[in-house]
Amino acid sequence: MKPYTAFPQDALSPLFIGGNLALDFVNTVRVRKGETIDMIPTIEDAERWWLKAASHHLLRDAALRFGWQQETFDAVIQLRERLRALFEAAIAGKADEEGLRSLNEGLSCGSLTVGTKEGRFYSEYGGYDWAEDPLVTICLSAHELLTQRDLSRLRHCKSGQCTLLFYDTTKSATRHWCTPECMNRARSRENYLKSKGAEPRAPANLQASKPGLKA
Repeated sequence: MKPYTAFPQDALSPLFIGGNLALDFVNTVRVRKGETIDMIPTIEDAERWWLKAASHHLLRDAALRFGWQQETFDAVIQLRERLRALFEAAIAGKADEEGLRSLNEGLSCGSLTVGTKEGRFYSEYGGYDWAEDPLVTICLSAHELLTQRDLSRLRHCKSGQCTLLFYDTTKSATRHWCTPECMNRARSRENYLKSKGAEPRAPANLQASKPGLKA
């Protein structure tokens, strides 16, 4: 696991711009002024983030009652690393086997089943009260993203100095920046480089989006 600079939320507000709980969770590692920082370096920070995330994503009240323990915190942080690798591979049209294993391990607490209602199929996760467990809830969010959404809309922020991921929900599918502020900063940098006669560098983390996965 890469060492990150601890940067608790009191100093920098969490961003919920991913359009998916699992993406917002991965985005708790981000870049600020060229330094990679961790928004949830402690159990207390993770608990505060979880309460805000549960409210933002309209999770059930049970999510607010979860009591964080060191074992759960360690597992969640490890999952974050695996999910980032999994999502970045998906953006490139590939599969990250280690990430898939971690995701499936998280889902193995219960079982996914298929049912019907009013002529429509739906999936249901049973056998485990997932609403009270952040790790399983995040895994279910990742499962929904990877299996039920158009992966060509899963994106890196276009800024080469930003690591945030998001799901593009615009009608035209033309969103390339995590936030307007990030877009403005990147364009200001480009204009500055042009004024100095330098060629703007291509974003290091921008990859061609391809639907589907390649083994």
